[in-house]
Amino acid sequence: MKVKSTLENYLFILPAVTIFAIFYIYPFYATFNLGLRAWDGVSPVSQFVGLRNFKEILLQSRLWWPAMWHAGYITLIA
Repeated sequence: MKVKSTLENYLFILPAVTIFAIFYIYPFYATFNLGLRAWDGVSPVSQFVGLRNFKEILLQSRLWWPAMWHAGYITLIA
């Protein structure tokens, strides 16, 4: 009896877990995967560059830190 109840509980949450995976987990994975590649957005070919894109944004971009400061400021006053 307990096994049937447990199985029913899992079947009840299955639609919610499926929707969560489709609309949250997959887009997060796809976006992170694109962040690891050098791609111009048009050609079908992309080159894997690892964390180089993130390194360039954090260490070499003059716009990143001021943008984060402004976003944090707006978040605090909102």
